[in-house]
Amino acid sequence: MKTISLIHVILVGGFLLYIGMYREKSGIPNEVLFLLGLFVIFYHGYKWFRHGSGWIGLLHVLFVGPLLLLVSLPNCPRYYYEIVLMTAFATIGYHGYYLIL
Repeated sequence: MKTISLIHVILVGGFLLYIGMYREKSGIPNEVLFLLGLFVIFYHGYKWFRHGSGWIGLLHVLFVGPLLLLVSLPNCPRYYYEIVLMTAFATIGYHGYYLIL
């Protein structure tokens, strides 16, 4: 569990912070964000369906994946990037808490 939390704090949280702060200027192609969104939906959907991974898996399927799909669209409204930024802070806070427990 600590490894997953560490990955989420450093990689996922950092990636979401970067996207939320730099928006379209991040240099990350929209196709990469789109494929990452699909991967999150299908990976966590499979885990949730097969193993009953609870509310965390459902949160990834219903919120995180679709959010990545939305920001992959051209001319995405600014408030979606602000939601990505809030999600980054939530990710870092939630998993950072479990790293220190």
